[in-house]
Amino acid sequence: MPEDKARYGTFDILADGAELAIRAILDESRAAPEGGEARKVGDLYSSFLDEERINARGVRPLIDRLAQVEALASINELLALIGRLQRRGVGGFYAIFVDNDPVTPSVTSRCWNRAAFRSPTRATTAKSTSQRFAKPSWRTWNECSDSLA
Repeated sequence: MPEDKARYGTFDILADGAELAIRAILDESRAAPEGGEARKVGDLYSSFLDEERINARGVRPLIDRLAQVEALASINELLALIGRLQRRGVGGFYAIFVDNDPVTPSVTSRCWNRAAFRSPTRATTAKSTSQRFAKPSWRTWNECSDSLA
């Protein structure tokens, strides 16, 4: 068992193998001929590895999105923003999904999760957004998780 794993079984072996295969494909894509689809994938992958550029940009790419959230005045505006972001392929500030209820698995629950937003300002943004909007009749992921205890 690898030292960095708390458990290691068949599915972990399969997942590790899949990650290695994907990594090989991405590395090949970085060297593909310019202009092709494979090269576009490789260039995108390379952009994720460019730590110097990422660090130089800092939080600037998030400032406009944070301003959009701060300007929200209703749940309808929040849902419209989430829709616009998802159409552009940008993860929203909240994930809205249906999942099995942790207490009664035969029942589904509507859930929303703000855990996708990870930055030092996450807590204050999530708190201020929660305070401005009446809580929908949906269970948050934290509530779903807490009910397992």
